[in-house]
Amino acid sequence: MRCIAFFPSLVVLVVASLQCLGNTAEAWIERSIDEPEATDRTDRISFNFKDASFEQVIDFFSRATGLPVIWEADPPAGTLNYRSPASYDRAEAMRVLNIILQSRGVMLRISDDMLYLQKLDRMQRSNIPTFVGKLPAEVTSDQIVTVVRPLDIAMAKPMAERLAELVAEYGSVTAMEQQNSLVLTETAAQVRRLLMIIDEVDRADPDSQVEIFTIEHAKASELLEPLTALMSRRIERYVVDQRGQQTLTEDEEMLDLTISADDRTNSIIARGTQARIQAVRDAIALLDVPAVTGARSIRTVALTVLAPRDAARRLNEVYSKLPDRERPTVIAMDDFGQVTIVGNSRAIDEGVALLREIDGGNETHPGDTHRLMTVVTLEHAQPASIINALRGLLNNRQVAVTKMVAGADGESIIVSGLASDVANIESIIPALDRPARVDREVRILTLESPMAGRAVSRARELFAKQTEGDETAAALVIELNEDDRVLTLVGTAAAINTFTSTLRAVESATTINRETRQIRLTHAEPSQIVTPLRTLGRQLLESKDEPYVEPRIEPVDPLNVILISALPNQFSVLNSLVETLDRPDPSDYQFRVMSLAGVSKPSELIKRTGAAYDILTRGRDDDDRLEKPTVEHDELTGNLIVSGRTEAVGLYERALSEARQLMPPSREGRMIALRQANATDVLQPLRDLLDRTGSIDTARTIPSPVLEVVEQTNSLYVVA
Repeated sequence: MRCIAFFPSLVVLVVASLQCLGNTAEAWIERSIDEPEATDRTDRISFNFKDASFEQVIDFFSRATGLPVIWEADPPAGTLNYRSPASYDRAEAMRVLNIILQSRGVMLRISDDMLYLQKLDRMQRSNIPTFVGKLPAEVTSDQIVTVVRPLDIAMAKPMAERLAELVAEYGSVTAMEQQNSLVLTETAAQVRRLLMIIDEVDRADPDSQVEIFTIEHAKASELLEPLTALMSRRIERYVVDQRGQQTLTEDEEMLDLTISADDRTNSIIARGTQARIQAVRDAIALLDVPAVTGARSIRTVALTVLAPRDAARRLNEVYSKLPDRERPTVIAMDDFGQVTIVGNSRAIDEGVALLREIDGGNETHPGDTHRLMTVVTLEHAQPASIINALRGLLNNRQVAVTKMVAGADGESIIVSGLASDVANIESIIPALDRPARVDREVRILTLESPMAGRAVSRARELFAKQTEGDETAAALVIELNEDDRVLTLVGTAAAINTFTSTLRAVESATTINRETRQIRLTHAEPSQIVTPLRTLGRQLLESKDEPYVEPRIEPVDPLNVILISALPNQFSVLNSLVETLDRPDPSDYQFRVMSLAGVSKPSELIKRTGAAYDILTRGRDDDDRLEKPTVEHDELTGNLIVSGRTEAVGLYERALSEARQLMPPSREGRMIALRQANATDVLQPLRDLLDRTGSIDTARTIPSPVLEVVEQTNSLYVVA
């Protein structure tokens, strides 16, 4: 290790080179040795480090400045590579070094002729420089400082909350509410930036002004109402209720403007932006005109049929015959469906009489000031759709003065407005509140259970609880012929599918005796087709809604027969399988069972699959054209039986996969047995949890799961 050496001369160049554990650090110090070393302020320091640890860098800076280091924090890990041909005085060298150290979470500060190495996150509690109002220019940008900034107009607490997002983790913005001041702790560069933001925000609004208008001819209090109507704007807001539903509300507000009347001085006082003040000035110029003959007044007329612009045009045509000094001023207020007339009382009365004649002769609206609020209950339609339809039927005046919002129960509309308008709306709603058109279909099922009547009765009870409140499901017609065990269902497809799923779940508990039959083969050996017959039989007969009873299949080669013991309803599928497998040349023939699990409309899926298959085979030559495979839909299991050439079956399976992506999922019912808890105790907490979580599939409107307790088995019956 080589240490710093000083050679006596008038001006010397001191070259320091540090090397520790293979790392080197070089620095040049150019200084005058005539001055004391400890208090020297004219030293020039240059940095030239390569793979030097931060402990070496800080130690070098300590010896170069003659200030000891107080290690209040550990030096950062890692090494530093920094080469600079420039030289700095002590303050500038301190700034450069701190810029490097702050990236490692520490910094050096000078206090009482000592260097303190501290973590940045602890600087707020240290004895750092503190200033009030402004930051002196001589404070370098790297120093951590505290500035107290009093506020003149803005409030300290909300401004501190906004500015807190602009400081680093080690910095802070603290509000002193009683003094209405901010305490900023950050680097000097960041504090200067924050002070610029505060100076811009903490000042009076230059666009806001106050002006007093002296009314010469009319009374200020009489002008206040038409001025408020003219200066107001319609504001629409969406309010979220406790259920999370959005409700549209409408209000009239004067944005950027406040007006009031002073009867003592007969003046209008307005405060707002320059543009809004000018609008008030123009409106007062129209309204404050001298009276000519008779009493001068202001009248606002609500229109029923005519648009305000059309009514104003017709009134001006009539008033055009009057002298200029006697001609009233007509103001059309399209947003409110009203016309305001200012002028001679006699002329105003004539104008109002004209409006009553051309606006449908309605005598009630000009004097109808009684307001009414009522709640109209809906039976079929949604409140939002009824409100949108009513807005298209009402005229501009009725839309302006009538409020309509959906009730909190989601099945009613709250209407507020003039009594005559509310009565008209109540008479219109029954014509709009009609039930939606429901498509109905007929489905006939053959039940395998010997206790068909009991199974259907139990399924009715579960179906009624499952679809409680659903009118289309309640209208489902269920008829059973117990002699033939034939069930006829008439209703919507969704209701029929739900009842069928429930019935299958009930039937699964019914036991049916096996039957044993012999099937003679024509071409194949019995032992050769037993294995594929068992595999395909399981795929075809196994259903999620019913427990699977596996058939017993045994080959008898000497007699060329297959002995099958199975449930009666399984033989139709097994016979079809045997006929398919018992072929002379099965090399280019394939039989496959394709599941339709989770499909609510199998017929629609089969139709779309056929269309997709035609697209896949389009463009083939006559010699290469594939014959479409045979497709059968087994209603018992809900599966497809597809047979034909191997390539054709493969293409059909591909087409089925493509078509399934366009089909919605269906609901199914399952029994869930509870082992530890009581099913009755679990039911309500589970329902509350489902109500809070909402729908799992946000892309579709899916009904909530249906839960029911089966006390005999301590189980939950779930439909979802």
